[in-house]
Amino acid sequence: MATTAPSATHGLRTDLFTVNPVRHQRGFSLLEVSIGSALGFVVLAVAVQLLLSVQQNLRLANAYARLNENARAAMTLMRSHIRAAGSLPCIPSALDSLLSESDATELLAISAPGEVTPIRGDVLSVQSFRSLPAETLPASGAIVVAATAGGDDCVIFEAPAAAEAHPVLAASPRLSIAEQTRYYLDQSVGQSGLSSLFRARQSRGGQREELVEGVYDLRIAYGVDQTGNGAMNAFLPAEQVSDWAAVQAVRLWLLVGSGGPVVGSGTLPHNLVWPDGEPVQFETTQSSANQNLYRVFSTTVAIERQM
Repeated sequence: MATTAPSATHGLRTDLFTVNPVRHQRGFSLLEVSIGSALGFVVLAVAVQLLLSVQQNLRLANAYARLNENARAAMTLMRSHIRAAGSLPCIPSALDSLLSESDATELLAISAPGEVTPIRGDVLSVQSFRSLPAETLPASGAIVVAATAGGDDCVIFEAPAAAEAHPVLAASPRLSIAEQTRYYLDQSVGQSGLSSLFRARQSRGGQREELVEGVYDLRIAYGVDQTGNGAMNAFLPAEQVSDWAAVQAVRLWLLVGSGGPVVGSGTLPHNLVWPDGEPVQFETTQSSANQNLYRVFSTTVAIERQM
């Protein structure tokens, strides 16, 4: 009897060959997208604000650095000149005088401001002795100190003077002339609306020389001996100094600006005060609200001249 062949799938699990349907992935909802976008904007805003803050701090730091550097330069120039004011190029006790009207011990280290008219503030007038190049003759009328090589013998005279007038003059001495220098404020050469510290030297015919820009105001007081006992006992403004030979020290106050606006500095110049407590005054309301940085610097310098 013929038998039927078994089916190929007989005895096998047909569920092993059943393909499961593909599961569809679920996307972001509109609410999730909105929340993610909002968080992204917050992070971006914080990052931008941080960047702006860093840039502003950098601008402030640069402005303060420039301001402090200008103040330091101005103070250093005047301080060194005041300290050496009136110093002689020889031993003071060895000095002879051929001057007819005043003795060398009465030559003023610091003198009255003179005829310079500053844009604002005070004027400082300092006298010093400047060495002349070899073979250079002083101008007629100049006050001159002739000193030997070691500086142990010297004479002061008004040029010209004949060699026979004093033995030092016949010995090829070193010549130094008295020179008066005035420090004052004027309009800056390179920038409109900005004032600078200038000087005018007698040897340059009083021609103005710009030294440091950004100096807005200059105040000066003079330490004097009012009792005659050799001790300084008061600081006075120039108009109250009656004897300039009694000046032993100079006190300087400088109001220095950044030289340009610094947005967001938060500094209100009209709140600044001088060391004596007097409010700083600006010329116009625009000057006190131009967002420049300002600081008041002060120093006191003793005159080291020994006669």
